[in-house]
Amino acid sequence: MEVSLNAQTIIRKLDYIERHIRLSSKTLLNVEDCALLLGLSVDSIYRLTHTHAIPFYKPAGRKTLYFDKDEVERWAKCQYQPVVNQRKEYTPEATLNAVRRQMGLKAKKY
Repeated sequence: MEVSLNAQTIIRKLDYIERHIRLSSKTLLNVEDCALLLGLSVDSIYRLTHTHAIPFYKPAGRKTLYFDKDEVERWAKCQYQPVVNQRKEYTPEATLNAVRRQMGLKAKKY
């Protein structure tokens, strides 16, 4: 089966790959990086910080928020809630979707 991709689609996919490669080498994240890591919107990340539901740092006198990548990943893993009587394997995507549903957001298809 032949796949036809236009230049914009290829550039968009390459940009997506590049962002994830850059993200893998970082230890300190900004809001956009944290959203990308968790698969949430930037607004959702701000909502989580507003309620202090997610670990973050805000240097004195600055508006910028920072996130420790290891702490955010540990936080995401702690959101795991097993479902009774279900034989489904729990993936990171399923865990993030559970967090999204708790926040009143739509689950994301992967």
